[in-house]
Amino acid sequence: MSETETATESGAKVGMRAPRRYARAVVRRSVLVLVASLALVGAVVVAQPRIAWDGLRATIEARHPDVPWVTGDELVRWIAREPRPLLLDARTEVEFRTSHLEGAVRVDPDRPNVAALARPSTGRNVVVYCSVGWRSGDVAAALREAGWREVYNLEGGLFAWANAGRDVVGEDAPLVHPFDATWGRLLIESRRAPLR
Repeated sequence: MSETETATESGAKVGMRAPRRYARAVVRRSVLVLVASLALVGAVVVAQPRIAWDGLRATIEARHPDVPWVTGDELVRWIAREPRPLLLDARTEVEFRTSHLEGAVRVDPDRPNVAALARPSTGRNVVVYCSVGWRSGDVAAALREAGWREVYNLEGGLFAWANAGRDVVGEDAPLVHPFDATWGRLLIESRRAPLR
């Protein structure tokens, strides 16, 4: 084999490795941006909750651009008419037991079993919620990827719902599980359940 052939073969091997290296670098950068965004939102939660809500929403929209939002006011109107929306709670069992929206079905936020859920009839909205919209955004995206339509993420999650004075049901209602000490600061104190 001549030097030219060896260089060409080496170049081909290097050329094949370059897309993989580039893909890994893109993934690393994306993860770093996501972690930095969450850290920034967490820091702002402590300082100024209004700014935290705006930053959180922007981060969730960037993560799931195809998942539309429904406001609490709009959801109140949907619940008052037929067919009522299918409400999916994407929080832990402890959070759900503490309080949830009346009629909601809990879905494991870490491993949503989309196949086990009964697909709603056409024209029936599906609203997924969690504490603030992060986990519910993931579940809503999984549902949409599985072919579900009319799937929405509740803007501000259960925290914004409760902060607006709306009803919840459960063992500790009208209190809401704060998720953790930092994120719980987005809940007004009078609606914040003790952290367990």
